[in-house]
Amino acid sequence: MRRGEKEINDQREIGAILHRGRIAFLALADEGHPYVVPVCYGFDGTALYVHTAQEGQKLDMLSNNARVCLAIVPSWSINPADDACDWGLSYESIIVHGTASILTDPAGKCAGLDAIMQQFTSYKDHTYTTTAIAKTCILKIEPDHITGKRS
Repeated sequence: MRRGEKEINDQREIGAILHRGRIAFLALADEGHPYVVPVCYGFDGTALYVHTAQEGQKLDMLSNNARVCLAIVPSWSINPADDACDWGLSYESIIVHGTASILTDPAGKCAGLDAIMQQFTSYKDHTYTTTAIAKTCILKIEPDHITGKRS
């Protein structure tokens, strides 16, 4: 990282920031064409999970290249100034590089859905019908490298 004084190195702090986030920008690439899409995600302390449609551009691209990147910015604020060039931004951000896989087993899908639900609510008694699980597509993203930054 170019600005080392802004880097977040503590893994517990990075995990806490990941737990505070709600929306991630998921980046995929296929045959040299990038694609970025905002997604709701869940973080279970090890992996990230994304709910998606059972067909579409994300899955088409993942079938050719499972490498992904997520950008998460759970908090930010503008710091105005009298001079336009002195404006600034206060923020926390996380970048996750990893590999995505499509979960096919019902237990894995339920675990992914639980992580997503817990990202948005403290309610923990989630039940899913067999029909809903069969229709659900969950991506599991296993991080290879996570960086954090704060300004």
